[in-house]
Amino acid sequence: MEVKKYKVVCSQPKFSDEIYIDIAPDKGIIHDQIFFSRIQLHRETSQQPLARLFGSIYLQEINNDISVEFPKPPARKDSPEYFGILKQQKELEPQIIERYRKMRQSGRESTLFVCSVNQMFELSEEKNAEADAFERKRRAKMQFIAEQTETPTDYKQKHAAQLMSQEPQTPQEEQRVRQAQKFAAARERRLVVEQKRAQDPLAAWQRFQKEYSGD
Repeated sequence: MEVKKYKVVCSQPKFSDEIYIDIAPDKGIIHDQIFFSRIQLHRETSQQPLARLFGSIYLQEINNDISVEFPKPPARKDSPEYFGILKQQKELEPQIIERYRKMRQSGRESTLFVCSVNQMFELSEEKNAEADAFERKRRAKMQFIAEQTETPTDYKQKHAAQLMSQEPQTPQEEQRVRQAQKFAAARERRLVVEQKRAQDPLAAWQRFQKEYSGD
């Protein structure tokens, strides 16, 4: 009697009806490896989060007789959720069997290349390093912006000091000082308005909607 055993992982993108069915030999491979390998493929084509369905599923073939074993639903047996999960599993079972048959007909033992445990750790560490580097760049950028951006109070004090140090000697110089004062006041008002808009994005959107008149 020939017995073949496989592990099955079903997953689905968050904003899609498509379901991935991935199958690999039972021996030497865990379900997490299969799901991790699917995530790597999924990232090549989509940014949508990938959710695993129904936990760890097992498939067994004995003398061409194929059966699928799902884990028990976590919900209570007398709850509508429990029967809803059972219905979904029953609908998915023939799809899993069909996926398995096509895999075997093509002469393969798995539906995708399964990463080893060492590869999982290496890829995870690489991903974490990329995330850390991105976060460091983001913080450095925010700090640079904060250092380069003057608040209205800072700007006012800076220009007030400059203007006080300039004692006009001619009517032309007096006019220049007045223009500088007007410019400083206008700049201060603009910065205040920009800060208020940045703190209230909804108000900015409402203003846009009010001013927008269509194509």
